[in-house]
Amino acid sequence: AITVLQSAPLVASQLESAILPARVQGYHPTQLDTLLAAGEVVWRGLSPLGDRDGRIALFLTDEAPQLFQPAGRGAELSPRAAQILEVLKKQGASFFAPLHEAVAEETLAPSGATVDALWELLFHGLISNDGLAPLRAYLRGAAQRGNRLESGDGSLTQRPTRRALSTGGFRSRRTECPPAAAGRWVLVSDPPPSDTIYAAALCKTLLARYGVLTKLGLSTEAV
Repeated sequence: AITVLQSAPLVASQLESAILPARVQGYHPTQLDTLLAAGEVVWRGLSPLGDRDGRIALFLTDEAPQLFQPAGRGAELSPRAAQILEVLKKQGASFFAPLHEAVAEETLAPSGATVDALWELLFHGLISNDGLAPLRAYLRGAAQRGNRLESGDGSLTQRPTRRALSTGGFRSRRTECPPAAAGRWVLVSDPPPSDTIYAAALCKTLLARYGVLTKLGLSTEAV
């Protein structure tokens, strides 16, 4: 399913509630987590969408360098996002705590600005994360306002009771890491592909996805 969906701009909130379940019988979030942890699949941010949603893309790891063109290379970044980018260039893949300590003006400074900066960089296609836990938490921020939350298996469900909110989720005992900043943040360091390599890889992927290509059918692909 991911082979066929590569590079498609997917609405993040629909990924595990509609897109993958429609293509994988009995889909469970742990299946995607397993592929990400094994290094078989990577995901990239494409653009924010509304308050707490966005468009993302999935790739087979070895095909991502030919298919992914970051939208944010050369873009003007907020000061904190620019700082985080420099830290990742120097230190390599990092968890939230050392990143926040490196860019926060005070040791106990609120972490919200750092979280926002991470997602700014992600939706510019400049960084990514090893897993989907922070994306699910990011989406859950909007879902809870709509009386919904993420269930224990990672999918978004209707909120049953107040008690459910207090019993689920993982919280680090070492640091107050916001759920939307969990996991290891990594720099997307692959150089953008040449126009020829990108066009050839994209045509191959689109043919696999659609079989027959039409101008109208490609209107959602941002080609």
